[in-house]
Amino acid sequence: MRRKRAPVLLVTLIIVLCVAAYMGYYIVRAFSSRITVSEAVMATAEDTLTVNGWFARDEYRVYLDGGVDEYVVSEGEKVSKGEVVAVTYQDGSAAGVNHQLGELEASVAELKKTASLTAGEDLSKSDAEVSSSIYALSYAVSRGEYSGLSEKVSGVKSSVISRDYVHGKLSREMLDTEIAALETQITSLSGQAYETSASLRAATSGYFSSSADGYEETLTYESVLEMTPSDIDALASLEVQVEDNCCGKISTTFGWHYATAVSEQYADMLEQNKWYTLRFSGGYVGEVSARLKSVSEPEDGRCVLVFSCSNHISELINMRRQNAEIVLKAYEGIRVPKSAIRVGEDGENGVYVLLSAQSRFVRVEQIYEADNYYIVTYDPTSSSALRPGDEIIVSSKELYDGKVVE
Repeated sequence: MRRKRAPVLLVTLIIVLCVAAYMGYYIVRAFSSRITVSEAVMATAEDTLTVNGWFARDEYRVYLDGGVDEYVVSEGEKVSKGEVVAVTYQDGSAAGVNHQLGELEASVAELKKTASLTAGEDLSKSDAEVSSSIYALSYAVSRGEYSGLSEKVSGVKSSVISRDYVHGKLSREMLDTEIAALETQITSLSGQAYETSASLRAATSGYFSSSADGYEETLTYESVLEMTPSDIDALASLEVQVEDNCCGKISTTFGWHYATAVSEQYADMLEQNKWYTLRFSGGYVGEVSARLKSVSEPEDGRCVLVFSCSNHISELINMRRQNAEIVLKAYEGIRVPKSAIRVGEDGENGVYVLLSAQSRFVRVEQIYEADNYYIVTYDPTSSSALRPGDEIIVSSKELYDGKVVE
Protein backbone atom coordinates (compact mmCIF):
# COMPACT_ATOMS: atom_id res chain seq x y z
CA MET A 1 0.00 0.00 0.00
CA ARG A 2 2.79 2.40 0.85
CA ARG A 3 4.44 1.80 -2.57
CA LYS A 4 1.17 2.71 -4.36
CA ARG A 5 0.73 5.99 -2.43
CA ALA A 6 4.20 7.31 -3.35
CA PRO A 7 3.45 7.90 -7.08
CA VAL A 8 0.14 9.53 -6.18
CA LEU A 9 1.82 11.96 -3.80
CA LEU A 10 4.46 12.73 -6.39
CA VAL A 11 1.85 13.46 -9.06
CA THR A 12 -0.11 15.62 -6.61
CA LEU A 13 3.03 17.59 -5.71
CA ILE A 14 3.83 18.15 -9.38
CA ILE A 15 0.30 19.41 -10.05
CA VAL A 16 0.44 21.79 -7.08
CA LEU A 17 3.80 23.18 -8.23
CA CYS A 18 2.49 23.67 -11.77
CA VAL A 19 -0.59 25.50 -10.52
CA ALA A 20 1.54 27.69 -8.23
CA ALA A 21 3.94 28.45 -11.08
CA TYR A 22 1.01 29.27 -13.40
CA MET A 23 -0.57 31.59 -10.84
CA GLY A 24 2.77 33.19 -10.02
CA TYR A 25 3.40 33.86 -13.69
CA TYR A 26 0.14 35.71 -14.12
CA ILE A 27 0.52 37.58 -10.84
CA VAL A 28 3.98 38.76 -11.86
CA ARG A 29 2.70 39.64 -15.32
CA ALA A 30 -0.21 41.58 -13.89
CA PHE A 31 2.02 43.64 -11.66
CA SER A 32 4.71 44.13 -14.28
CA SER A 33 2.17 45.36 -16.87
CA ARG A 34 0.44 47.68 -14.42
CA ILE A 35 0.39 51.27 -15.69
CA THR A 36 0.54 54.60 -13.91
CA VAL A 37 -1.28 57.56 -15.38
CA SER A 38 -1.29 61.30 -14.69
CA GLU A 39 -4.07 63.67 -15.69
CA ALA A 40 -3.11 66.40 -18.16
CA VAL A 41 -3.75 69.80 -16.53
CA MET A 42 -3.16 73.41 -17.58
CA ALA A 43 -0.17 75.12 -15.98
CA THR A 44 1.62 78.45 -16.07
CA ALA A 45 5.20 79.46 -15.32
CA GLU A 46 7.28 82.62 -15.53
CA ASP A 47 10.82 83.84 -15.97
CA THR A 48 11.20 86.78 -13.58
CA LEU A 49 13.84 89.30 -12.56
CA THR A 50 13.90 91.03 -9.16
CA VAL A 51 15.23 94.59 -9.25
CA ASN A 52 15.50 97.71 -7.11
CA GLY A 53 14.45 100.95 -8.73
CA TRP A 54 13.13 104.50 -8.38
CA PHE A 55 9.84 106.20 -9.21
CA ALA A 56 10.03 109.47 -11.12
CA ARG A 57 7.31 112.08 -11.70
CA ASP A 58 6.97 115.81 -12.35
CA GLU A 59 5.98 117.07 -8.91
CA TYR A 60 6.50 120.05 -6.64
CA ARG A 61 6.39 120.51 -2.90
CA VAL A 62 3.69 122.70 -1.32
CA TYR A 63 3.94 124.84 1.80
CA LEU A 64 1.70 126.30 4.49
CA ASP A 65 3.18 128.42 7.27
CA GLY A 66 1.96 127.59 10.74
CA GLY A 67 1.34 123.93 9.98
CA VAL A 68 -1.74 122.06 8.80
CA ASP A 69 -4.78 121.51 11.01
CA GLU A 70 -6.70 119.55 8.41
CA TYR A 71 -6.16 118.10 4.96
CA VAL A 72 -9.28 118.75 2.91
CA VAL A 73 -8.47 116.15 0.22
CA SER A 74 -7.54 112.50 0.56
CA GLU A 75 -4.12 110.96 -0.04
CA GLY A 76 -3.55 110.49 -3.77
CA GLU A 77 -6.71 112.40 -4.69
CA LYS A 78 -6.86 114.26 -7.98
CA VAL A 79 -7.15 118.02 -7.44
CA SER A 80 -7.97 120.96 -9.69
CA LYS A 81 -6.08 124.22 -10.03
CA GLY A 82 -7.08 126.56 -7.20
CA GLU A 83 -8.68 123.81 -5.12
CA VAL A 84 -8.09 123.99 -1.35
CA VAL A 85 -6.06 120.98 -0.20
CA ALA A 86 -5.19 121.94 3.41
CA VAL A 87 -6.24 124.54 5.99
CA THR A 88 -5.13 126.08 9.26
CA TYR A 89 -7.81 127.25 11.71
CA GLN A 90 -7.79 130.25 14.01
CA ASP A 91 -8.45 127.81 16.83
CA GLY A 92 -6.77 124.43 16.57
CA SER A 93 -9.75 122.61 18.14
CA ALA A 94 -11.94 123.68 15.23
CA ALA A 95 -10.47 121.00 12.97
CA GLY A 96 -12.41 118.22 14.68
CA VAL A 97 -15.60 120.27 14.77
CA ASN A 98 -15.45 121.08 11.06
CA HIS A 99 -14.60 117.49 10.15
CA GLN A 100 -17.61 116.21 12.11
CA LEU A 101 -19.78 118.89 10.54
CA GLY A 102 -18.74 117.75 7.07
CA GLU A 103 -19.61 114.12 7.85
CA LEU A 104 -23.04 115.08 9.20
CA GLU A 105 -23.84 117.17 6.15
CA ALA A 106 -22.81 114.28 3.89
CA SER A 107 -25.07 111.89 5.85
CA VAL A 108 -28.04 114.23 5.53
CA ALA A 109 -27.47 114.51 1.78
CA GLU A 110 -27.42 110.71 1.44
CA LEU A 111 -30.59 110.28 3.51
CA LYS A 112 -32.44 112.89 1.45
CA LYS A 113 -31.32 111.09 -1.69
CA THR A 114 -32.72 107.85 -0.27
CA ALA A 115 -35.99 109.55 0.68
CA SER A 116 -36.45 110.56 -2.95
CA LEU A 117 -36.68 106.89 -3.94
CA THR A 118 -39.94 104.98 -4.14
CA ALA A 119 -40.39 102.07 -1.77
CA GLY A 120 -40.58 98.78 -3.67
CA GLU A 121 -38.99 100.04 -6.88
CA ASP A 122 -36.19 98.11 -8.59
CA LEU A 123 -35.31 95.78 -5.70
CA SER A 124 -32.62 93.97 -7.68
CA LYS A 125 -30.84 97.26 -8.41
CA SER A 126 -30.65 98.19 -4.72
CA ASP A 127 -29.29 94.74 -3.85
CA ALA A 128 -26.69 95.03 -6.61
CA GLU A 129 -25.59 98.46 -5.33
CA VAL A 130 -24.99 97.02 -1.85
CA SER A 131 -22.92 94.17 -3.27
CA SER A 132 -20.98 96.55 -5.50
CA SER A 133 -20.16 98.96 -2.66
CA ILE A 134 -19.04 96.14 -0.34
CA TYR A 135 -16.87 94.67 -3.09
CA ALA A 136 -15.30 98.10 -3.79
CA LEU A 137 -14.46 98.50 -0.10
CA SER A 138 -13.01 95.00 0.37
CA TYR A 139 -11.04 95.26 -2.87
CA ALA A 140 -9.52 98.58 -1.80
CA VAL A 141 -8.52 97.17 1.60
CA SER A 142 -7.03 93.98 0.10
CA ARG A 143 -4.95 96.03 -2.35
CA GLY A 144 -3.84 98.54 0.29
CA GLU A 145 -5.59 101.36 -1.57
CA TYR A 146 -6.47 103.53 1.41
CA SER A 147 -7.00 106.71 -0.57
CA GLY A 148 -10.68 107.62 -0.27
CA LEU A 149 -11.39 104.71 2.07
CA SER A 150 -13.78 106.77 4.22
CA GLU A 151 -15.85 107.56 1.14
CA LYS A 152 -16.13 103.84 0.34
CA VAL A 153 -17.28 103.11 3.92
CA SER A 154 -19.90 105.85 3.58
CA GLY A 155 -20.92 104.32 0.27
CA VAL A 156 -21.60 100.97 1.95
CA LYS A 157 -23.70 102.62 4.68
CA SER A 158 -25.66 104.64 2.13
CA SER A 159 -26.38 101.66 -0.13
CA VAL A 160 -27.56 99.54 2.83
CA ILE A 161 -29.94 102.30 4.01
CA SER A 162 -31.28 102.74 0.47
CA ARG A 163 -31.83 98.99 0.11
CA ASP A 164 -33.67 98.77 3.44
CA TYR A 165 -35.90 101.68 2.42
CA VAL A 166 -36.68 100.21 -0.99
CA HIS A 167 -37.42 96.80 0.60
CA GLY A 168 -39.77 98.43 3.11
CA LYS A 169 -37.63 97.83 6.19
CA LEU A 170 -37.37 101.59 6.74
CA SER A 171 -40.36 103.91 6.53
CA ARG A 172 -40.38 107.49 5.24
CA GLU A 173 -41.22 108.65 8.77
CA MET A 174 -38.10 106.95 10.11
CA LEU A 175 -35.95 108.66 7.48
CA ASP A 176 -37.49 112.06 8.21
CA THR A 177 -36.88 111.59 11.94
CA GLU A 178 -33.21 110.69 11.34
CA ILE A 179 -32.73 113.65 8.97
CA ALA A 180 -34.25 116.04 11.52
CA ALA A 181 -31.97 114.72 14.29
CA LEU A 182 -28.85 115.15 12.13
CA GLU A 183 -29.88 118.68 11.11
CA THR A 184 -30.25 119.56 14.79
CA GLN A 185 -26.66 118.39 15.38
CA ILE A 186 -25.51 120.42 12.38
CA THR A 187 -27.14 123.56 13.75
CA SER A 188 -25.49 123.02 17.11
CA LEU A 189 -22.03 122.39 15.65
CA SER A 190 -22.29 125.29 13.22
CA GLY A 191 -22.11 127.66 16.16
CA GLN A 192 -18.79 126.09 17.17
CA ALA A 193 -17.19 126.18 13.71
CA TYR A 194 -14.33 128.59 13.13
CA GLU A 195 -13.07 130.36 10.10
CA THR A 196 -9.73 129.34 8.59
CA SER A 197 -6.74 131.57 9.15
CA ALA A 198 -4.82 130.13 6.19
CA SER A 199 -5.45 127.72 3.35
CA LEU A 200 -3.32 125.98 0.77
CA ARG A 201 -4.59 125.91 -2.79
CA ALA A 202 -3.25 123.79 -5.61
CA ALA A 203 -1.27 125.92 -8.08
CA THR A 204 -1.95 123.37 -10.83
CA SER A 205 -4.10 120.32 -11.36
CA GLY A 206 -2.56 117.00 -10.36
CA TYR A 207 -2.49 114.38 -7.63
CA PHE A 208 -1.97 115.44 -4.00
CA SER A 209 0.10 113.71 -1.36
CA SER A 210 0.80 114.88 2.16
CA SER A 211 4.25 113.25 1.99
CA ALA A 212 7.38 114.68 0.36
CA ASP A 213 10.91 113.24 0.34
CA GLY A 214 13.18 115.85 -1.29
CA TYR A 215 13.66 113.95 -4.55
CA GLU A 216 10.98 115.96 -6.33
CA GLU A 217 13.48 118.14 -8.24
CA THR A 218 15.92 115.30 -9.00
CA LEU A 219 13.70 112.47 -10.20
CA THR A 220 11.60 114.18 -12.83
CA TYR A 221 9.59 112.56 -15.58
CA GLU A 222 12.14 113.43 -18.29
CA SER A 223 15.46 113.55 -16.41
CA VAL A 224 15.27 109.88 -15.49
CA LEU A 225 15.31 109.00 -19.20
CA GLU A 226 18.84 110.41 -19.44
CA MET A 227 20.26 108.68 -16.38
CA THR A 228 23.12 106.17 -16.52
CA PRO A 229 23.59 103.21 -14.18
CA SER A 230 26.06 105.25 -12.11
CA ASP A 231 23.44 108.03 -11.82
CA ILE A 232 20.95 105.49 -10.49
CA ASP A 233 23.51 104.20 -7.99
CA ALA A 234 24.20 107.73 -6.74
CA LEU A 235 20.57 108.41 -5.84
CA ALA A 236 20.78 106.40 -2.62
CA SER A 237 23.56 108.59 -1.21
CA LEU A 238 22.13 111.88 -2.45
CA GLU A 239 21.55 114.42 0.33
CA VAL A 240 17.97 115.66 0.11
CA GLN A 241 16.04 117.99 2.38
CA VAL A 242 12.39 118.78 3.03
CA GLU A 243 11.56 122.21 4.46
CA ASP A 244 9.84 122.48 7.85
CA ASN A 245 6.80 124.24 6.43
CA CYS A 246 6.36 121.70 3.64
CA CYS A 247 3.01 119.96 3.91
CA GLY A 248 3.09 117.68 0.90
CA LYS A 249 3.47 117.63 -2.87
CA ILE A 250 1.42 117.69 -6.04
CA SER A 251 2.29 115.43 -8.97
CA THR A 252 1.51 117.14 -12.26
CA THR A 253 2.21 114.22 -14.58
CA PHE A 254 -0.72 111.89 -15.07
CA GLY A 255 1.56 108.88 -14.95
CA TRP A 256 4.91 107.70 -13.59
CA HIS A 257 8.27 106.27 -14.60
CA TYR A 258 10.13 103.48 -12.84
CA ALA A 259 13.89 103.32 -13.46
CA THR A 260 16.26 100.51 -12.53
CA ALA A 261 19.80 99.45 -13.49
CA VAL A 262 20.27 95.83 -14.62
CA SER A 263 23.01 93.83 -16.27
CA GLU A 264 23.30 94.10 -20.03
CA GLN A 265 22.47 90.39 -20.23
CA TYR A 266 18.99 90.98 -18.84
CA ALA A 267 18.51 94.19 -20.80
CA ASP A 268 19.05 92.22 -24.02
CA MET A 269 16.19 89.90 -23.03
CA LEU A 270 13.70 92.78 -23.02
CA GLU A 271 12.13 94.61 -25.93
CA GLN A 272 11.68 98.38 -25.94
CA ASN A 273 8.06 99.64 -26.18
CA LYS A 274 6.74 96.24 -25.14
CA TRP A 275 4.42 95.97 -22.13
CA TYR A 276 5.60 93.98 -19.10
CA THR A 277 4.06 92.95 -15.80
CA LEU A 278 5.64 94.53 -12.70
CA ARG A 279 4.96 93.41 -9.14
CA PHE A 280 5.92 95.90 -6.46
CA SER A 281 6.58 94.87 -2.86
CA GLY A 282 5.94 96.90 0.25
CA GLY A 283 3.03 99.31 0.45
CA TYR A 284 1.46 98.23 -2.85
CA VAL A 285 0.74 94.59 -3.51
CA GLY A 286 -0.50 93.79 -6.97
CA GLU A 287 0.40 93.58 -10.63
CA VAL A 288 0.95 96.61 -12.84
CA SER A 289 1.29 96.57 -16.60
CA ALA A 290 3.94 99.06 -17.75
CA ARG A 291 5.63 99.81 -21.06
CA LEU A 292 9.41 99.63 -21.37
CA LYS A 293 9.95 103.18 -22.59
CA SER A 294 13.73 103.27 -22.85
CA VAL A 295 16.89 101.21 -22.49
CA SER A 296 20.09 103.19 -21.95
CA GLU A 297 23.43 102.59 -23.56
CA PRO A 298 25.58 100.08 -21.62
CA GLU A 299 27.89 101.37 -18.91
CA ASP A 300 30.30 98.86 -17.36
CA GLY A 301 28.04 96.03 -18.45
CA ARG A 302 24.81 97.53 -17.13
CA CYS A 303 21.86 99.42 -18.60
CA VAL A 304 19.05 101.57 -17.20
CA LEU A 305 15.52 100.38 -17.90
CA VAL A 306 12.72 102.94 -17.65
CA PHE A 307 9.15 101.65 -17.47
CA SER A 308 6.21 103.98 -18.04
CA CYS A 309 2.59 103.73 -16.89
CA SER A 310 -0.44 106.05 -16.59
CA ASN A 311 -2.44 103.85 -14.19
CA HIS A 312 -2.42 103.37 -10.40
CA ILE A 313 -1.21 106.95 -9.89
CA SER A 314 -3.01 107.46 -6.57
CA GLU A 315 -1.94 104.12 -5.11
CA LEU A 316 1.74 104.57 -6.02
CA ILE A 317 2.15 108.30 -5.44
CA ASN A 318 4.10 107.87 -2.19
CA MET A 319 6.48 105.25 -3.55
CA ARG A 320 10.02 106.34 -4.40
CA ARG A 321 12.63 103.59 -4.01
CA GLN A 322 11.03 100.19 -4.40
CA ASN A 323 11.80 96.55 -5.16
CA ALA A 324 9.96 95.08 -8.11
CA GLU A 325 9.63 91.75 -9.88
CA ILE A 326 9.67 92.00 -13.67
CA VAL A 327 7.99 89.18 -15.57
CA LEU A 328 10.39 88.60 -18.46
CA LYS A 329 8.36 85.86 -20.09
CA ALA A 330 5.24 83.88 -19.24
CA TYR A 331 4.44 80.33 -20.32
CA GLU A 332 1.05 78.64 -20.47
CA GLY A 333 0.31 75.12 -21.59
CA ILE A 334 -0.19 71.58 -20.33
CA ARG A 335 1.91 70.12 -17.55
CA VAL A 336 3.56 66.78 -18.41
CA PRO A 337 5.73 64.65 -16.06
CA LYS A 338 9.26 64.22 -17.39
CA SER A 339 9.01 60.47 -16.97
CA ALA A 340 6.10 60.39 -19.43
CA ILE A 341 8.09 61.75 -22.38
CA ARG A 342 8.75 59.15 -25.11
CA VAL A 343 10.44 59.28 -28.50
CA GLY A 344 8.16 58.21 -31.33
CA GLU A 345 9.02 56.17 -34.41
CA ASP A 346 9.68 59.36 -36.36
CA GLY A 347 12.10 60.59 -33.70
CA GLU A 348 9.75 63.27 -32.33
CA ASN A 349 8.98 63.68 -28.63
CA GLY A 350 5.54 62.85 -27.35
CA VAL A 351 3.53 61.05 -24.71
CA TYR A 352 1.23 58.07 -24.66
CA VAL A 353 -2.31 58.71 -23.48
CA LEU A 354 -4.85 56.12 -22.39
CA LEU A 355 -7.84 56.17 -24.73
CA SER A 356 -10.53 53.45 -24.69
CA ALA A 357 -8.11 50.94 -23.10
CA GLN A 358 -5.51 51.64 -25.77
CA SER A 359 -2.31 53.67 -25.73
CA ARG A 360 -2.19 56.47 -28.27
CA PHE A 361 0.97 58.44 -29.10
CA VAL A 362 0.56 62.23 -29.07
CA ARG A 363 3.37 64.55 -30.20
CA VAL A 364 4.21 67.43 -27.83
CA GLU A 365 6.33 70.57 -28.02
CA GLN A 366 8.15 71.54 -24.84
CA ILE A 367 8.16 75.27 -24.01
CA TYR A 368 9.25 75.24 -20.35
CA GLU A 369 11.27 72.88 -18.16
CA ALA A 370 11.05 72.52 -14.38
CA ASP A 371 12.71 70.02 -12.05
CA ASN A 372 10.31 67.13 -12.67
CA TYR A 373 7.93 68.30 -15.38
CA TYR A 374 7.62 70.11 -18.68
CA ILE A 375 5.03 72.57 -19.90
CA VAL A 376 4.04 71.74 -23.48
CA THR A 377 2.02 73.77 -25.97
CA TYR A 378 -1.76 73.48 -26.00
CA ASP A 379 -3.70 73.92 -29.23
CA PRO A 380 -7.45 73.93 -28.49
CA THR A 381 -8.24 73.87 -32.23
CA SER A 382 -6.43 70.57 -32.85
CA SER A 383 -8.29 67.30 -32.36
CA SER A 384 -5.09 65.26 -32.31
CA ALA A 385 -3.17 67.38 -29.77
CA LEU A 386 -2.82 66.73 -26.06
CA ARG A 387 -5.79 68.17 -24.19
CA PRO A 388 -6.57 68.92 -20.53
CA GLY A 389 -8.14 65.87 -18.92
CA ASP A 390 -6.25 63.32 -21.03
CA GLU A 391 -4.76 60.43 -19.05
CA ILE A 392 -1.00 60.50 -19.67
CA ILE A 393 0.71 57.14 -19.23
CA VAL A 394 3.66 57.79 -16.94
CA SER A 395 5.05 54.28 -16.50
CA SER A 396 4.45 51.10 -18.47
CA LYS A 397 6.57 48.64 -20.45
CA GLU A 398 6.61 48.07 -24.19
CA LEU A 399 4.26 50.86 -25.19
CA TYR A 400 3.37 51.45 -28.80
CA ASP A 401 0.61 53.26 -30.64
CA GLY A 402 -2.63 51.27 -30.47
CA LYS A 403 -1.49 48.78 -27.84
CA VAL A 404 -4.33 47.35 -25.75
CA VAL A 405 -3.58 48.24 -22.15
CA GLU A 406 -5.04 45.90 -19.52
